[in-house]
Amino acid sequence: MKIAKVVLLLIGFFVLVNPGFVGCSPACKKDKAPVARNFITRNGSMLMDGDKEFRFFALASSNLHQNEEQILPDNSNRFPDEFEIRDTLMTIRQMGGTATRCFTLSVRNKGGKQEVPVHIEGIRQYNEEAFRTLDKVLQICNELDIRLIFPIIDSHTFWGWRGIKEFASFRGKGGDDFWDDPQLREDFKNLVYDLLNRKNYYTGVAYKDDPAILAWQLGNEMDVYIRDNLLMDKNGYWTGKLTDWSVEMAAYIKSIDKKHLVMEAGGDMDTFLKDPHIDIISKHYYEYWNMLAGRSTNLASLCRMDRERAKSANKVMIADEFGMGTTDVLISFMDEVMQNGTSGALLWGVRSHRRDGGFYFHNESGGYASYHWPGFSSGDEIDERNLLRILREKAYQIRGLTVPAVPIPAPAPVLLEIKSADDIIWRGSVGASGYDIERAENPGGPWGLVGKNIEDAAKSRKLFSDKSVQKGVTYYYRVKAKNASGETEYSNIQKLLVN
Repeated sequence: MKIAKVVLLLIGFFVLVNPGFVGCSPACKKDKAPVARNFITRNGSMLMDGDKEFRFFALASSNLHQNEEQILPDNSNRFPDEFEIRDTLMTIRQMGGTATRCFTLSVRNKGGKQEVPVHIEGIRQYNEEAFRTLDKVLQICNELDIRLIFPIIDSHTFWGWRGIKEFASFRGKGGDDFWDDPQLREDFKNLVYDLLNRKNYYTGVAYKDDPAILAWQLGNEMDVYIRDNLLMDKNGYWTGKLTDWSVEMAAYIKSIDKKHLVMEAGGDMDTFLKDPHIDIISKHYYEYWNMLAGRSTNLASLCRMDRERAKSANKVMIADEFGMGTTDVLISFMDEVMQNGTSGALLWGVRSHRRDGGFYFHNESGGYASYHWPGFSSGDEIDERNLLRILREKAYQIRGLTVPAVPIPAPAPVLLEIKSADDIIWRGSVGASGYDIERAENPGGPWGLVGKNIEDAAKSRKLFSDKSVQKGVTYYYRVKAKNASGETEYSNIQKLLVN
């Protein structure tokens, strides 16, 4: 009896500290979103949605569940709110996408400066705010019928993310120990167990029972750890460690989640092709990085060889990241994906509108940058408008569908508080190529146009400056979004007294 009481007390304490991992909100039945119809399954080397093959082109959305850059001093926008999550996922839908891949869980920088809030704060210690953001992602994925590839942990030590080195440091060990230390293997299994059994705060559905998840990926670019840390992989010593770890963890995932597919994350390909617990072979294809490393930049040819190898072993092939290349090379790559039967490919990567106006931005090496739908002059250097238009066309074509007209922007923009006529800013609409800004001296009008076809993808986030105001006059402003298909309703009205 005493033992039973102790157990109940421990369970109660865990619920108090991590309520979302064992239950949902009191209103979760009311909040429950419609779920995707089928779990994505594998039939040999094909993904299946019920009795139909599942194929996709879309954008990778690394910041879908945590913002990496332009974090405010109080960290209030570290985790995307519903507007930002919905903006990303609606972008993917407008572009014809039915799947995406976010980035990994973030890990606390133990022993160093803690930059921003993260998901994993210690051994089996989790940030509930962070996980509720992921809960909201899955809720909206179900609503919009988008499937999510989820990589669990990162091999890198990127600012704000961190990965296996920091995870190992919770035990006072180094990243090199991550692969074969018995305690660290057990810690990772506990993380997997907690993640898969977490109940969504908003829907009450355990992650392992959520069809919005396309696949669990063991990690992100795990084999890159060997190169990044200059480890001597003599006779495949480190690759062998990584491969053994991957095989063990894939089997563990399948032991507690028989509904979802498992995707490898680097190691010995021959072993993965034979392993019964690994369903999907994944590859990253980058013209820029291949060029720097002296590898082939013929991405189409590389994809063809990888697909043939996976198909021969009856495994699915996905290009979970591609990009950082010239438009011609990327078009050739997408054409090859369509022709050779690769199940899907995700262009790296998209950034959403900000809740406080404008877009988030991310700069890559070699002059490449994040993409913003439907493309703007700020992205001319990477041929943003043209490339995104082509990606959208191919996203429908790979599904055997006619390419429809781009939808009218949605939702209507929200004009934010105006403190100065030099800095008029708004919360944007998905698919808007421009905005018209109108002004009046009375809230009922008449209204006059003061800004036409204004883009909201300025890197400075200074969107519009009204140079024609007069001191001492009170003005009223409103804005509407537009594209080639039409325009939204007007936004709310904001008032400004010019001093």
